[in-house]
Amino acid sequence: MKNKRHMKNFLLFLAALVAIIGAAVSVNAASGDYTIDHIEVNDLEMDVATVLDVERGEKLDIEVYINGLLNSTDSVDDVVVTARIMGYEFGSVSDSAGPFSIDGSNTYKKTLTLVVPYDIDASEEYTLRIDVSDKKSETTQEISLHIDEARHDLSVFDVLLNPSSTIAAGNPLFVTVRLENLGEKEEDDIKIKVSIPDLGVSTVAYLNELNNEGQEEDTDNHFDEENSAQLDMLLKIPS
Repeated sequence: MKNKRHMKNFLLFLAALVAIIGAAVSVNAASGDYTIDHIEVNDLEMDVATVLDVERGEKLDIEVYINGLLNSTDSVDDVVVTARIMGYEFGSVSDSAGPFSIDGSNTYKKTLTLVVPYDIDASEEYTLRIDVSDKKSETTQEISLHIDEARHDLSVFDVLLNPSSTIAAGNPLFVTVRLENLGEKEEDDIKIKVSIPDLGVSTVAYLNELNNEGQEEDTDNHFDEENSAQLDMLLKIPS
C-alpha cells in the first residue's frame, strides 16, 4: 500500500512537471497570429539558403515584413522585432523595433540597423537571427553571414597620451599609437601623423609594413611582421 501511494505521488509529480514544460514550450512556440513574410538586408531579399557576404564595419539595413494571421476584429499587442548577430564573443550586436500591435491580416514593415563589428573574426560564418515575439509566442528566421575583410583596412584601435590630462606649456607630450591591419592585403609604407592643429604642432612616423591576419597566422612561412604595431611619438607643446 505504501509503495502504491509513493508511486501515485510520483505520477502526479511527473504529470505536473510535464504540464509545466508544456506551458513553457507553448510560450516560445511559433506564433499562430503572425508570420515573417520575408526579410531584406541592404535591399537584397533573403531566404533560408542565403549566405550573405558582409565586411567588417559594414552597416546592415534590415527590413522585416510581418503578416498578421488574425480575423479582422482581432489584434496582438506588445509585438517586438529583434535582429542580432549570434556568436560575437565581445558583446551584443542587436537592434529592436516596437512594441507595436498587429491587427487582422495587415502587413507590417519594421526597419532595424546593425553594424558588423570591426574586431569580429573574418573568414568565418555567423548567424543573423530575426525574432518577432509578443508576451505569449514568437517566430524566428535565421540568415547565414560570411564575414569578409575589406581589401584595405588600417585601423587605429588605441591612442595613449602621457601625461593623459593636463600638460604645462613647453613640455613634451608622449603619444602611443596602436595600429592593426584588418584588411585582406598587406600594407606597406605606412605614414602616421599626429597633430594638434590649434597649436600648430605635428609629428610624423613611418612603418615599413603590416601583414594581414592570414599572414600573421601562417607560421609555415615564418613571416617576421605581425598584423598590429605600436609606435611611440612625441609632440613638443609650445612655450
